Amino acid sequence: MAVATLAAAAFNRSEFGITQISEVPSAPEAKCMYYLDSIFTVIQMDDTPLTRRLRDYENYKEIQDCEEKVKELYTMCILLNPDVLLNKCIFLNEKMCGDARNAFYEIKDVDSSVIVSNDDVIIDGQRRVVKKVMFFKLEWLNYNYEFPMKELEKYLKYKQDERDKAESSVCIIL
Repeated sequence: MAVATLAAAAFNRSEFGITQISEVPSAPEAKCMYYLDSIFTVIQMDDTPLTRRLRDYENYKEIQDCEEKVKELYTMCILLNPDVLLNKCIFLNEKMCGDARNAFYEIKDVDSSVIVSNDDVIIDGQRRVVKKVMFFKLEWLNYNYEFPMKELEKYLKYKQDERDKAESSVCIIL
Protein backbone atom coordinates (compact mmCIF):
# COMPACT_ATOMS: atom_id res chain seq x y z
CA MET A 1 0.00 0.00 0.00
CA ALA A 2 1.12 3.53 -0.59
CA VAL A 3 3.18 5.54 1.87
CA ALA A 4 0.96 7.90 3.79
CA THR A 5 1.37 11.25 5.43
CA LEU A 6 0.05 12.33 8.79
CA ALA A 7 -3.50 13.51 8.40
CA ALA A 8 -5.85 13.34 11.36
CA ALA A 9 -5.35 14.05 14.99
CA ALA A 10 -6.71 11.69 17.61
CA PHE A 11 -8.28 13.47 20.54
CA ASN A 12 -9.42 12.52 23.98
CA ARG A 13 -11.94 14.60 25.90
CA SER A 14 -11.56 15.10 29.62
CA GLU A 15 -13.47 17.27 32.04
CA PHE A 16 -10.76 19.88 31.50
CA GLY A 17 -11.36 20.01 27.76
CA ILE A 18 -10.04 18.22 24.72
CA THR A 19 -6.46 17.05 24.82
CA GLN A 20 -4.59 16.01 21.71
CA ILE A 21 -3.12 12.53 22.04
CA SER A 22 -1.20 12.03 18.81
CA GLU A 23 -1.36 12.15 15.05
CA VAL A 24 -2.96 9.26 13.20
CA PRO A 25 -1.24 8.56 9.88
CA SER A 26 -3.58 8.59 6.88
CA ALA A 27 -2.74 5.04 5.73
CA PRO A 28 -5.78 2.75 5.93
CA GLU A 29 -3.83 0.33 8.13
CA ALA A 30 -3.07 3.11 10.63
CA LYS A 31 -6.69 4.26 10.69
CA CYS A 32 -7.96 0.74 11.38
CA MET A 33 -5.30 0.28 14.03
CA TYR A 34 -6.41 3.53 15.67
CA TYR A 35 -10.01 2.30 15.53
CA LEU A 36 -8.95 -0.88 17.36
CA ASP A 37 -6.99 1.13 19.90
CA SER A 38 -10.09 3.23 20.57
CA ILE A 39 -12.24 0.14 21.01
CA PHE A 40 -9.67 -1.41 23.37
CA THR A 41 -9.93 1.80 25.41
CA VAL A 42 -13.67 1.21 25.73
CA ILE A 43 -13.92 -2.54 26.41
CA GLN A 44 -11.75 -5.00 28.29
CA MET A 45 -10.03 -7.22 25.73
CA ASP A 46 -7.16 -9.67 26.00
CA ASP A 47 -3.79 -7.93 25.94
CA THR A 48 -1.56 -10.11 23.76
CA PRO A 49 1.44 -9.40 21.53
CA LEU A 50 -0.92 -9.65 18.53
CA THR A 51 -3.47 -7.18 19.90
CA ARG A 52 -0.72 -4.77 20.98
CA ARG A 53 0.77 -4.90 17.46
CA LEU A 54 -2.63 -4.38 15.83
CA ARG A 55 -3.31 -1.33 18.01
CA ASP A 56 0.08 0.35 17.53
CA TYR A 57 -1.04 2.73 14.80
CA GLU A 58 2.12 4.83 15.04
CA ASN A 59 4.03 1.79 13.74
CA TYR A 60 1.55 0.84 11.02
CA LYS A 61 4.38 0.33 8.52
CA GLU A 62 5.31 -2.88 10.34
CA ILE A 63 2.15 -4.52 9.00
CA GLN A 64 1.71 -2.54 5.78
CA ASP A 65 2.21 -4.59 2.61
CA CYS A 66 2.34 -7.84 4.58
CA GLU A 67 -0.75 -9.72 3.51
CA GLU A 68 -0.88 -11.98 6.56
CA LYS A 69 -0.65 -9.07 9.01
CA VAL A 70 -3.16 -6.97 7.07
CA LYS A 71 -5.52 -9.96 7.13
CA GLU A 72 -5.12 -10.18 10.94
CA LEU A 73 -5.96 -6.48 11.24
CA TYR A 74 -8.94 -6.79 8.92
CA THR A 75 -10.25 -9.83 10.83
CA MET A 76 -9.90 -8.12 14.22
CA CYS A 77 -11.72 -5.03 12.91
CA ILE A 78 -14.55 -7.22 11.61
CA LEU A 79 -14.74 -8.95 15.00
CA LEU A 80 -14.98 -5.56 16.74
CA ASN A 81 -17.13 -3.86 14.13
CA PRO A 82 -19.22 -0.88 15.19
CA ASP A 83 -22.52 -2.70 14.65
CA VAL A 84 -21.66 -5.01 17.57
CA LEU A 85 -20.83 -2.12 19.89
CA LEU A 86 -23.17 0.68 18.83
CA ASN A 87 -25.48 1.92 21.58
CA LYS A 88 -23.85 -0.46 24.06
CA CYS A 89 -20.49 1.20 24.66
CA ILE A 90 -19.98 3.46 21.63
CA PHE A 91 -22.54 6.11 20.74
CA LEU A 92 -23.10 8.38 17.77
CA ASN A 93 -23.43 11.74 19.52
CA GLU A 94 -21.77 14.81 18.05
CA LYS A 95 -22.62 17.05 21.01
CA MET A 96 -20.63 14.90 23.45
CA CYS A 97 -17.56 15.12 21.18
CA GLY A 98 -17.22 18.88 21.27
CA ASP A 99 -14.70 19.90 18.61
CA ALA A 100 -13.13 16.43 18.43
CA ARG A 101 -14.26 13.56 16.21
CA ASN A 102 -14.59 11.25 19.20
CA ALA A 103 -14.47 11.47 22.97
CA PHE A 104 -14.01 8.97 25.79
CA TYR A 105 -15.76 9.22 29.14
CA GLU A 106 -15.71 7.28 32.35
CA ILE A 107 -19.02 5.47 32.75
CA LYS A 108 -19.76 7.34 35.98
CA ASP A 109 -19.40 10.68 34.16
CA VAL A 110 -21.98 9.89 31.49
CA ASP A 111 -25.49 11.29 31.62
CA SER A 112 -28.01 8.79 32.95
CA SER A 113 -29.92 8.99 29.67
CA VAL A 114 -27.12 6.96 28.08
CA ILE A 115 -27.52 3.30 28.94
CA VAL A 116 -24.21 1.48 28.93
CA SER A 117 -24.61 -2.27 28.60
CA ASN A 118 -22.24 -4.79 30.12
CA ASP A 119 -24.51 -7.76 29.50
CA ASP A 120 -24.88 -7.28 25.76
CA VAL A 121 -21.24 -6.71 24.81
CA ILE A 122 -20.29 -10.15 23.60
CA ILE A 123 -17.21 -10.45 21.42
CA ASP A 124 -16.25 -13.76 19.89
CA GLY A 125 -18.64 -15.57 22.23
CA GLN A 126 -17.27 -13.94 25.38
CA ARG A 127 -18.83 -11.25 27.56
CA ARG A 128 -16.64 -8.18 27.73
CA VAL A 129 -16.53 -5.56 30.48
CA VAL A 130 -17.16 -1.99 29.40
CA LYS A 131 -14.39 0.22 30.84
CA LYS A 132 -15.39 3.55 29.30
CA VAL A 133 -17.79 4.86 26.73
CA MET A 134 -16.93 6.55 23.51
CA PHE A 135 -18.99 9.12 21.69
CA PHE A 136 -18.19 9.77 18.06
CA LYS A 137 -19.19 11.77 15.04
CA LEU A 138 -20.15 9.95 11.87
CA GLU A 139 -17.08 11.39 10.14
CA TRP A 140 -14.88 9.66 12.75
CA LEU A 141 -16.45 6.29 11.98
CA ASN A 142 -16.19 6.81 8.23
CA TYR A 143 -12.61 8.03 8.46
CA ASN A 144 -11.30 5.40 10.90
CA TYR A 145 -13.39 2.35 10.03
CA GLU A 146 -15.66 2.39 6.98
CA PHE A 147 -13.33 3.86 4.35
CA PRO A 148 -10.09 2.20 5.49
CA MET A 149 -11.80 -1.19 5.81
CA LYS A 150 -12.88 -0.90 2.17
CA GLU A 151 -9.24 -0.18 1.27
CA LEU A 152 -7.99 -3.20 3.22
CA GLU A 153 -10.64 -5.36 1.59
CA LYS A 154 -9.50 -4.19 -1.87
CA TYR A 155 -5.87 -4.91 -0.99
CA LEU A 156 -6.69 -8.42 0.26
CA LYS A 157 -8.82 -9.14 -2.81
CA TYR A 158 -6.01 -7.95 -5.08
CA LYS A 159 -3.54 -10.27 -3.32
CA GLN A 160 -5.97 -13.19 -3.61
CA ASP A 161 -6.51 -12.44 -7.31
CA GLU A 162 -2.74 -12.40 -7.85
CA ARG A 163 -2.43 -15.82 -6.20
CA ASP A 164 -5.34 -17.20 -8.22
CA LYS A 165 -3.81 -15.88 -11.44
CA ALA A 166 -0.41 -17.37 -10.60
CA GLU A 167 -1.98 -20.74 -9.77
CA SER A 168 -4.03 -20.82 -12.97
CA SER A 169 -1.00 -20.09 -15.11
CA VAL A 170 1.01 -23.03 -13.78
CA CYS A 171 1.80 -25.48 -16.52
CA ILE A 172 2.38 -29.10 -15.60
CA ILE A 173 4.28 -31.26 -18.07
CA LEU A 174 4.02 -35.00 -17.63
